[in-house]
Amino acid sequence: MKKLISLVLALAMIMVIGIASANTITIESNAPEGATNVTTYSWYQILKASYEGTLTDTTPVSYYVDSPASDTLAGLLDAIEGITATKSADGTRWNITVADSFTGESLAAALNTDAIKAAAITSGSENANGNADVVIDNLTDGYYLIVADNGQNLIAQTLGNVTIKEKNTYITDVKTVEEADLAIGEVAHFTITITVPAKAVVGEVITVHDTMDSELTYNNDVAATFEGAAVALTDGTKKADTELFAKNFTITEAMLGKSVILTYTATVNETADPDEDGFVNTSFANDSNFETLPTTVRVYTFDFDLDKNFADVTGDDAANFSATFNLKKGDTVLKFKAVTGGYVLAQNQADTDASANLVVNGKDNINIDGLDAGVYTLVETATAPGYNMLTDVITVTITDTTPEESKNDPSVTPTRTVTYQIGSGDSATGTVTIVNNKGTQLPSTGGIGTTIFYILGGLLVIGAAVILVARRKAHD
Repeated sequence: MKKLISLVLALAMIMVIGIASANTITIESNAPEGATNVTTYSWYQILKASYEGTLTDTTPVSYYVDSPASDTLAGLLDAIEGITATKSADGTRWNITVADSFTGESLAAALNTDAIKAAAITSGSENANGNADVVIDNLTDGYYLIVADNGQNLIAQTLGNVTIKEKNTYITDVKTVEEADLAIGEVAHFTITITVPAKAVVGEVITVHDTMDSELTYNNDVAATFEGAAVALTDGTKKADTELFAKNFTITEAMLGKSVILTYTATVNETADPDEDGFVNTSFANDSNFETLPTTVRVYTFDFDLDKNFADVTGDDAANFSATFNLKKGDTVLKFKAVTGGYVLAQNQADTDASANLVVNGKDNINIDGLDAGVYTLVETATAPGYNMLTDVITVTITDTTPEESKNDPSVTPTRTVTYQIGSGDSATGTVTIVNNKGTQLPSTGGIGTTIFYILGGLLVIGAAVILVARRKAHD
């Protein structure tokens, strides 16, 4: 019966890495650190074992079941092609032999029947706790079938202390967002890719949970596909009131080891603050045994500051002078809503309380936020009386400088640069600063002007004096 020892060493699902003197089976977990894992491992002693001396690869080992206590089990084993149960001469046991054609995986599958498990010599169960190892102790020498309720089947012999390395596959979920920097009113496209364990239980349900920050408005459009075909989703049980949704799908045989893809969208709303570290969307998935670690993506908006100066006006008096601008992206004039300190891009550009006019005075800067990276044009449409309006448009460029590897890391603040150019002038970086100059008094043409009136008036005064003097002399 050396075949049983070699089967354990060759198992596709487990790897024996040590044998000691105590009769325990330790199942080394491969669950991710921090994950929730409550898998139940049910164990069944199928055979007893005996040997003499020190166990080596060449030590003779006999495998058997007692008679009459395990006659039912012996009959069930003997009915499996490749396994033979032979009664000993004294009638006290059934000697068991296994054909060389079995692999560890195929033998575990052959033994995993309700009848055999019900007839097992002894049985019990142990629950996993997160990613901690599972220890089954107080076992006698023998051969054991171990069945995990997530679909994994293991076999091991306890000729001493045995450690096997779990080869379970767990649910994995990968979350992505199509674009990280978005303007208010733009739509974030999210994707969750759920990989179904290769040994999952067909018919079991996987639940996908999702939450998002209040700056994102869910569009209630989650859908799932498998290999391009639609997958039915039903409402699952939320684990917290803050969850956006919990959606179930049922595992089919075709899904084993493959991916189900969920897609949905959310719109960046007017509460979005560019000073924050982004607007986070988080998801995780679970079945009855395992829950993935949360995966997070984020989106974010940008802003820039506008500083308006009027020549020869300083201090508090500058607040009495103002100019009006429009901001365009491409050919579209954007509309904004006034907020403390500036303006925020209107989520609905058709809102009646949204306006294209951005008013800035000569004393206070304004902040224009809710924008995404890109090129904008700023056009002055009105200015203070006595000042010339700008004849050039201002090109404003916002560049996302957040490192690619940090775009989905909420602990890293998104970064951007703002550059601007007035007409064909030199580019500058930082606050967009614009100066309006005073108009000049132009000479007029086509009239006689005022000088002649001054000359004529002077001559009349002199003439009147001359006449007065002449009259006095004549009178004398």
